[in-house]
Amino acid sequence: MWRQTSGWLERPLCVSQEAAFEFATNVLDEVIALFPSHISILARTKCHPVRGAPARSVNRGWTNSRDWPSLGGDHVPVQVTSGQGLPFHEDIGRLQGEFIRRIDQHLTTKGRRMVGWDEILEGGLKTGSRAVVMAWRGASAVAGSTARIQDVVVALHPDYYLDNDTPLQRTYDYEPVPSDCRPPRPIMCLGSRATCGRDHVIAAEGGRPTFPRLCALAETGWTGRDGRNFADFSARLAEFRQRLELLGVAGGKP
Repeated sequence: MWRQTSGWLERPLCVSQEAAFEFATNVLDEVIALFPSHISILARTKCHPVRGAPARSVNRGWTNSRDWPSLGGDHVPVQVTSGQGLPFHEDIGRLQGEFIRRIDQHLTTKGRRMVGWDEILEGGLKTGSRAVVMAWRGASAVAGSTARIQDVVVALHPDYYLDNDTPLQRTYDYEPVPSDCRPPRPIMCLGSRATCGRDHVIAAEGGRPTFPRLCALAETGWTGRDGRNFADFSARLAEFRQRLELLGVAGGKP
């Protein structure tokens, strides 16, 4: 039965069961039929080590599973060291990894490319996987992706999250492309992403910092480190705030 907790619908999905894989691939096939994009993004790729742990996650309690798949194959786990997200659990990482690898392969056979949050690294992607990692848990997630020659989208918390009080200059000053990702090494950082965990934040009073920080993130994504200057950005932002205020956007006022 579905139950609602803190505004989120939750139900454990036991990925050690073949029925869970069939369900997931059936849903993905329906989505693929509806949308022509060549990429497919997997959300909610987090899971808790034990049943009953408080979380907004659809995958919980996998350590209580009795049916475990054979976890062999050509893959390299990458443990992300970060204070963000859920605690790493080796058995969970192995089980989740097998499930994600199968989903990745299924999407590949459909001509799609999987995109997933950096938790997909911890179970190990298959060597040669074209999956894109959405790195949110810090520089180690970016480094873990590029070290295994995996494309990455930088979506770090809290710098690139819009539903918090991160200072504007911190967002502007963060360099999304690590130094070891630059030529002659292949460019694996595809870009950056702004993330908003609460959809109402833009319309609410709490949305005041949203649009200024979007401006900062956009300039960070399109301008190299040498071409960025926060004082100059702030002067140009003052004029843009006036446009926002005329449009009635909450971010118009400082």
